[in-house]
Amino acid sequence: MNRKIIFALTLLLAFSIYFTHAAETELVGDRTMRISFAPSFGLQIQEWEGMEVGKVMNVSLGLGVEYGINNWFSVQALWFPGVNAWSDYDNGDYGFFSDGFIGFKAAIMGNQGFISHDMHRVAVGAGLKTPLPSRTDSAREGDKHLWGSAFQAYYDIMIVPLFYLNFFTEFVVYPDQRLKGPNYTTRSVKHPLDITFEIDSRFKYEIPGKGVTLHWGIPLTLFVSPWINRNDANAEDTQLSFTPGVFFTASFTDYKVPFDISVRYTAPVVGLAIEPIHRVSLLGRIYINL
Repeated sequence: MNRKIIFALTLLLAFSIYFTHAAETELVGDRTMRISFAPSFGLQIQEWEGMEVGKVMNVSLGLGVEYGINNWFSVQALWFPGVNAWSDYDNGDYGFFSDGFIGFKAAIMGNQGFISHDMHRVAVGAGLKTPLPSRTDSAREGDKHLWGSAFQAYYDIMIVPLFYLNFFTEFVVYPDQRLKGPNYTTRSVKHPLDITFEIDSRFKYEIPGKGVTLHWGIPLTLFVSPWINRNDANAEDTQLSFTPGVFFTASFTDYKVPFDISVRYTAPVVGLAIEPIHRVSLLGRIYINL
């Protein structure tokens, strides 16, 4: 296929889908397209007055496309959890489409940035969240179904060659829009801001002579989202969650088409006005040098 056609299809896809995955500081690379496929399984235990009253399960299919314009700048088209392929929800509809995101990421410091450095890596990003149609505003999707502007910052500090820390921050600002708040299905609320902080301890080991690199780590994520009810001051609330997780990735670099395989588990442990979802995600990524 002609390179111009491939690039045009990538950009077209970038304006229609969204896939949020690990908050990696590294960019995809010069004139390289990375395609990600991400099925995931979610389980929510529903409780009432401290007693289990039911379960909600679903399987989602996510997709992502990234293209490296050069070593320090890439465009992203990301969609996660993606489309709800299957769900078991007795009390109502489960949302069908999660929201979309298009954006870019630029390296500032590191082996890809304007400032060369072996110990520190810094990158910034920005993008647009695009609401896609869905049957419900269920918080289980992790979406608000609103237009929003996202601003991101990434930072790595290399402790030793085998181990480094990754820091990620994202602010999503929503203009004046209305949606149904959690537990307030008949009231209209304004949702102004989402804030995410993540610290990720990561290990990386390259098997000598095999073209295989192993990555594993423990991400800790804090999410804060203020809810301001415009019709009922007594219903003001804040959404807050602290979610630990674990992931393992194997990268195969010596093939004609390099690829990654990854598995990830996350579950919130404490929070306010959240849906406690246990989620297992698989991730396959291929790298196409254009």
